[in-house]
Amino acid sequence: RERAIAENELQNQIELAKREEQLVEQQGANERKRSTEQVAAERIQAEARAATERLLAESKADATRVLGAAEGEAEAARLSAYSDIETAIIFALAVKELASSLPNIGTLNLTPDVLSPLITALTGRGSTPEA
Repeated sequence: RERAIAENELQNQIELAKREEQLVEQQGANERKRSTEQVAAERIQAEARAATERLLAESKADATRVLGAAEGEAEAARLSAYSDIETAIIFALAVKELASSLPNIGTLNLTPDVLSPLITALTGRGSTPEA
């Protein structure tokens, strides 16, 4: 009878060991599956981020192209407006535009040593005295 009890206990331990082995295998399989699913989810998120960034870059590039084309058309229209105008008038407009971007001059002192060479150059008289 003791022998039957001992064999029964041994069979119970063997069955318990088999079940424990199955439990360890199942836990390992579950962990592998969990890891695989996590990697797949991260890959999907990365692909979604890349697609979003690609769409944003493409729309920004399209906007830049449209803006550049509009600026080019505006410049062409501006230049065509000047095509029938005389060169002197265009030069005067350019000087006016340049003058508008210069800083303001509060006070300007013109002394004779500055004015004399300018007047001489404008009147066409040389530095030689007339006889």
